[in-house]
Amino acid sequence: MYLGGICFITDRRLCSLSIEEMVNKVIEAGIRWIQYRDKEESRRNIYNNALRLKKITQGSKSILIINDHVDIACAVDADGVHLGQDDLPLIEARKI
Repeated sequence: MYLGGICFITDRRLCSLSIEEMVNKVIEAGIRWIQYRDKEESRRNIYNNALRLKKITQGSKSILIINDHVDIACAVDADGVHLGQDDLPLIEARKI
């Protein structure tokens, strides 16, 4: 599956739309690579948002990447996880 060259990274501070509206709009525009990033929400809200985004991306044959949280990515059956330098080491993340 070709995903193109653009990855949309969510940032609710930059847009007044809901996370679902943002993702629906970028998918309608042809972007198929979605990275859900939220540094401010609680883990429970991140999980709930990720569940909703998974339904949207699954229905549009898009890829959902969860930022930072390997466990949440696994729990919602995301397509991948983005790990930063201060996150879980890659070798440990792969065990999960």
